[in-house]
Amino acid sequence: MAETTASLEAVPETRLNPFSTLIGVMFRPHRTFTLMREAERGYWWVVAVLAVLSVIVLVAAQIPAYSKLSGGVAVSEAQSSNDSSNQPAQVQQAGGISNFLIVSRLVGNLIGLGITYLIRATILYLLGLSFGGRATFKQIFRMAVWTTLPDVIRNFVGAAAVLATGNVPSRGLSYIFSSTEYVGASKILIAILEGIDVYLIWSLVLIAVGVAATYQLSRIKSWVVTLIYWIIGLLFTIGGAAIGQVTSSLGRGG
Repeated sequence: MAETTASLEAVPETRLNPFSTLIGVMFRPHRTFTLMREAERGYWWVVAVLAVLSVIVLVAAQIPAYSKLSGGVAVSEAQSSNDSSNQPAQVQQAGGISNFLIVSRLVGNLIGLGITYLIRATILYLLGLSFGGRATFKQIFRMAVWTTLPDVIRNFVGAAAVLATGNVPSRGLSYIFSSTEYVGASKILIAILEGIDVYLIWSLVLIAVGVAATYQLSRIKSWVVTLIYWIIGLLFTIGGAAIGQVTSSLGRGG
């Protein structure tokens, strides 16, 4: 009996490897998160590496589109001012600003990955404990990181779309607005709509499955935890958008 118990305890560690964990989270998440709970290694770094690569690929794919957009805006402004002699300088200045924004966005996204992982894991850890779950922060952290896999795939798909069309597609449900409507719409509404897509739904499903398997909670409790987590994230999004909207209004007023 002792030998059988020991062999069963060793199964999770022997049946997990980076590739099988990646495939398992995509196609058999409950079984994979269950094995991951007791496994010595969760291979969360696989998602982290893929996330870094996806951010780099997405930003690199967007460079020509943003440069073209900035150049077009600069030319239009120069033409409207009827000063053709200053057009090259304005276009060059716009290109420099565009490159700076692109680099800043890349650095910000890469730094934000680690912060996002910690915040995501901490919220899920505290919520799971409050609903009677039992798990260590290490177990929750690697589960939480793996639930960001849909975000990684979103970035790669977005990069492919930019390379195929030459344009940066609208994020989430914000595509329902025309370019004119987008400019005039509330930043709060835009922020909410940009975050709603099939990848968000997939990620929430992974969170519910991961919480159930890792914390060993019922499906109902796991979905309640997931819903609360999503609401918390939505509140942060609304708060950030509101601050941006107020700042923008103050800037125009000044």
